[in-house]
Amino acid sequence: MLEVTGEKQGLITMVYDYGNGGHRPAFINIQHEFKGIIRASFQSEMTDNRCLDVILLRGYQTQFKSLEDRLLSEKGVESVELKTL
Repeated sequence: MLEVTGEKQGLITMVYDYGNGGHRPAFINIQHEFKGIIRASFQSEMTDNRCLDVILLRGYQTQFKSLEDRLLSEKGVESVELKTL
């Protein structure tokens, strides 16, 4: 299959646990670092301690991967899933 290069759309879903060290302001700071590719984000509390973030992206695959890796490095993160559209 031929890979299309250039700018793409992307979606990251992330689940993190406040009770296990997850810290919302840290994630906000990361989003500010990547504001050039983040088009929108949504956060929903799943339980008292667990949250789901959905982040819509526009940019290059390498940028998406950098953001994914940065989020995965944070304490309390249970999962990060990147989908390129």
